[in-house]
This record gives sequence, C-alpha cells and structure tokens, in this order.
Amino acid sequence: RRPTWMGVSADENFHGREKEGLLGSVVGDDEAKKSRKSRGEKEGANLIEGHTPEADELGEKARHKPHQFWNLALLALTFSCAQSTMAGHLTISPLIVTNFGYSKLATVPVAGVEVGAMIAAWVVGYLMQKKGRKIGFIVGEVLGVISSCICMTGILNTSLSLLVIGGVFLGCWSAAAYYARFVAAEVVGEALKGRAVSWVLVGCSICASVGPTVATQTAGLFGVRKSRQFLAFYLIAGVCALISIAMALALQLQTVESGESNEAESGEIGEEKSNGINSVGEEQREGISDPLLHETTQDRVRSLYEISRPYPVRVAILGASSAMLIMMLVMSATSLAMHHEHNYNLTTVSTVIQLHVASMFLPCFFTGEVIERLGKVNTMIMGCIIFSLSVITGIVGSTAANFYTCLIFLGIGWNFLFLGGTRLLVESVLDHRLAVQQDSTRIEGLNEVFVQGFGALGALGSGYLVSISWHTVLWTSIPVILVNICALLILVTLRKWRTIAEDSPILRDTHTSV
Repeated sequence: RRPTWMGVSADENFHGREKEGLLGSVVGDDEAKKSRKSRGEKEGANLIEGHTPEADELGEKARHKPHQFWNLALLALTFSCAQSTMAGHLTISPLIVTNFGYSKLATVPVAGVEVGAMIAAWVVGYLMQKKGRKIGFIVGEVLGVISSCICMTGILNTSLSLLVIGGVFLGCWSAAAYYARFVAAEVVGEALKGRAVSWVLVGCSICASVGPTVATQTAGLFGVRKSRQFLAFYLIAGVCALISIAMALALQLQTVESGESNEAESGEIGEEKSNGINSVGEEQREGISDPLLHETTQDRVRSLYEISRPYPVRVAILGASSAMLIMMLVMSATSLAMHHEHNYNLTTVSTVIQLHVASMFLPCFFTGEVIERLGKVNTMIMGCIIFSLSVITGIVGSTAANFYTCLIFLGIGWNFLFLGGTRLLVESVLDHRLAVQQDSTRIEGLNEVFVQGFGALGALGSGYLVSISWHTVLWTSIPVILVNICALLILVTLRKWRTIAEDSPILRDTHTSV
C-alpha cells in the first residue's frame, strides 16, 4: 500500500484531489495557498537577486531600447526647427511692428508667443496622453505651418493683429516641441537617460542660433519696403514646419494602446513575481487589507492646492517663473534697444541673440553636475547672482561688448535658475509621504502655466519699457531678482531649523515640515 499524504490514504487522496479540482475542498485550498505562497517567496527572491530569465530580459530591454538613437536625432531636429523659428521671430517681430508705426506695442507679437505656449501646454499634454506623443508633435507642427501663413499675410497687409495671432500659433508649435525633452528620456534606455535630455537641448542650442541669422540675412529678399523686408523668413519657417511633420511621422514611438498593454503586462509580471503577493491577495479577498497601502493609493487623492502648498514647491515655481520673466523682459527689448536706440546693424543684433540662445542651453552639459555638487537651492541662488551680473553689465555701458556680455550672462542665469527650480519642484512634490507619480505630472502642468504666463508678462511689458530707455528695462528686473534671493534664503533657513528640530528631542515633535 502506498504511503498516505497529509493523513489521507492514497485512494482518499485521489478522490480528495478530484474534489479539490471540481469543488475546491477546504484541505486542498489550504495546501494550495501554502504552496503558492512558498512559490511566490522563492520566485520573488530570485527576481530581486536578478537570477531569473525574465529579469535578465527586462534588464536588457531597460538598458537598450530599439531605435533610440534614431528617435533621439529626430527629436533634436524637430525641437531645433521650432526653436530656430521662435528665436528668429523674437528677433525681428519687434522691428516689424516698429516699421508698422507701433513702437510702444513692438513686443506684443512676442507676448503672443508666450500666450500661445501657455494655452497649448495643457492641451498638447492632454492630447499626447490620450492619442500618443507623435500625434501631439504633428498637431503642433501643423499649427506652425498655419502660423507662418498668418504672419506672411500680416506683413503683406501691414496688420499688427495678424502678426500677433501668428505669434500665438507659433507659441503652440513651440509648446508641443518642448515636450521633446520629456520624450527624449522615454525613448532611450537607462544607460542614456541622464544624457538624452542634455543632448536634445544642446543640439537645439546649436541649431536654434541659425534662426536669427536667417531672419536678418534674408531681409529685403522679397522687396525693399521696410514693412515687407522680413517676409522671406516666415516662408522658410513654414518649410521648416513641413519638414518637422515628416520627421515626426518617422519617429518610432509606441502608441497609446501598446503602452497600456505593456503596462498591464508588466503589472501581471510584477504581481506574479512579487514576494508573497499571492498571500496578500488571498488575505484581501478574505477581507484583510493594509490600511497604509489603502490610504496612499486609493482613498488619499491630493488636490492641486495641497500639492503646491509646501514652501519648497512654491519657491520652485517662483524661481522658474521669474527666470522666464527676466529673460523675456530683457531679450525682447534687446533688438529694439540695439537697432533703434543705439543704431547697431542687424548683423550685430542677430549675433547677440545667437550667443544668448546658445548660452541658455549649452550649460546643460554641466548644469546637472553643478546641481549634484552644490544642491538645487544653491544653484538657483547662483542663477540669481548671474542675473545680477547681466543687469549690471548692461547698465554700466552700451557698447557691443556690453550687449554681448549682458545677454550671455542672461542665458546662463536663466539656465541655472530655471533648471534648478524644475529639479526642486519635482523632488519636493514626490518627497511627500502621500505622493504618487501623477502628482508630479499635475504640478508640472501648473508650473508650465505660470512659466509661460510670466514670460508673456515680461514680453508684453518689455515694449513699453524699452520705449522709455534700455536702462529702464534693466532696472525693472532687479526687484524680481531680489525677491527670489530672499525666498531662497528663507528656504535655506527653514531647512536648517528643520535639521536642528529633528536632532533635538525637545523640538522634534513641534517643528514644522518644510
């Protein structure tokens, strides 16, 4: 006679297993639970140690993604086409409006760009989330073609309103193109994720400097009248938008449906391989749940006000928005101040704008290292100091060297303050004990609205201020710099107080979380 199993004879065991398969006996269910739990523990441990074939395959896919260099090159080129057009528009649109006879409204088309970018920041993000990244890029580039047509019509008819509307559509194209820096981190493996964004931004800085040169060198190509001398630039911009559509179609990106299926598949793998996850699932079906997990993932959904309530989050938004405000205030006024107030030729004006655009993005090569060494707050303070040097350089003189130095410092200061604020924002949001990844996405959308809104405010006020004098523009930016320095110093003080309070047993329970 064969030995018994779990105190049941062989014949009874056979019938018991038959019942377990058909009716789910109590003895069979208990044993199945224990067996599944043991298997889950072993497989989970193997997955953590990386010894399973599935883990090795997933790790290889994470390190290298298909078509990553092809996608990265196309993203850099599409981003560059949009930014080249925008840089050229920012250079010549104030001059076009001045030729129309609206000197005090010279920077309104520049403000239109920022308004369009502010509107499109939400719309394009939602479209990419629902329909995919490629559709969002294509829609933005179609709006770029429409923008060039409207701007050419405005120039031919000496219409300020059409030029402003064209600027709004151009801002929409620019906002869609700016998502290339996020997609760049998605299309490459883990080994290149840290450098992919920098490569896209640096490539953009090199190519975007072409925009002001094309805008000034093609002046007068279609006529000698001042009101029509920049018509050729917008024709070239429309061609660039069409080329960008072709490059967007060539991107090898996953669709929304495939992304959702991959997420579902990865979720099933994680559920099968997690340590003891089967036993947890059984307990939850029996009515036992983890209250902390239940609170953080299901019941506790933080509002946008609650996400933005911590002081570091508000300082980060203030820093990024102020960086855009100061940059647009000074840069929008540069071409008018140089060409009309100080009588510099268009070649010198375009060179200054080129150097400024390059100084905005070229520091991306080492800005990440600076943030790692000095910290996010100290990097933002350094950005404010460089902004101050830019203002001082512009105030002390009006030579070409002063304009070169002023705009170069302006670009570097923007880079440090803007990128430092962006890093501080994301990490401050995700540092909360109830934070989820969606909180970061939502606060980034709010931050984009503030950034583009402050940029529009700076561009709009720049035309009126430069009509008074170039120095008026520079003096106006000083209070904004001082407000940021004070806010950052308060943050440093509060963090030191938090450290002292956490180390002190008396103050540990009374300190306020910052």
